[in-house]
Amino acid sequence: MGDTGWIVGPKGRFEVTDTRTEDDFILHVGHLREGRIEYKDAVEQRSIRRGGSHSPRPLGHDLLQYALRKTLGTQTHQKGSKVEADLLRFDFNYDHALSAEQLVEIETEVNARTMEAVPVHDAMPKDEARSWAQ
Repeated sequence: MGDTGWIVGPKGRFEVTDTRTEDDFILHVGHLREGRIEYKDAVEQRSIRRGGSHSPRPLGHDLLQYALRKTLGTQTHQKGSKVEADLLRFDFNYDHALSAEQLVEIETEVNARTMEAVPVHDAMPKDEARSWAQ
């Protein structure tokens, strides 16, 4: 289940009901609710989920990945996931079962970053993002 929300431009509003990835493209599925949105219009993406973004993978995935790597080490990587309205399954590699202390540390880190409510404005190439997260 992809993210939902709105894409708002100077001449229109598009309601996003799902997002999908095909090849290297992010597809926004939904309905044009007002006016029109044209190629190269400057638009604002507004998610209806706290911490979400208009991508097939909500920002919560990125926060969890960050907290896991900070707590368990940079060798830890996401291996799969499932996102539904009331469920997030996040698969990752790690050689041991997580301790109660590690779970608390990961949860605390994700909550702290979420409460910062730092705006997300730019995307970057995957290799650059990975080097930044090291």
